[in-house]
Amino acid sequence: MGELRDFETVELALTAAETGHLVLTTLHTGTSAEAVDRLINTYPPEQQPNARVLLASVLKAVVCQMLLPTTDSKRTAVFEILINNYAVGNLIREKKMNQVDQVIVTGRKDGMQSRDDHLYDLVRLGRITMTTALEYALNRPELEAKLKRTG
Repeated sequence: MGELRDFETVELALTAAETGHLVLTTLHTGTSAEAVDRLINTYPPEQQPNARVLLASVLKAVVCQMLLPTTDSKRTAVFEILINNYAVGNLIREKKMNQVDQVIVTGRKDGMQSRDDHLYDLVRLGRITMTTALEYALNRPELEAKLKRTG
């Protein structure tokens, strides 16, 4: 599907996913949590609790991508990867997406990746500058401290 912009399209996508179809779509958001919230917020308020239960049951993953300038004047992709596991499903159902960043950090073994961890890796590889990484970091002080510790 194309971009999910309205209630009807979101409802169609979730219904298709609920019936076993693989649905790939796009949203213009900055983080995985924002993507989930955007989907839920397309529903009328009285339908949002049911939409949260449905999304928590059918969502497989959210991948957020940003293109950043590299040290060789090209562009590279930076990814945040959220895999829907038990903890993520609970956060979606309970309207606690503000806690998803911590789940991503602790879910590395499940294939999750935070944007800041990917930024850190790209700096260490020399692909982007520390200035660029800090400009796009979600938790700038933490990333800055980590980069300074590892030189």
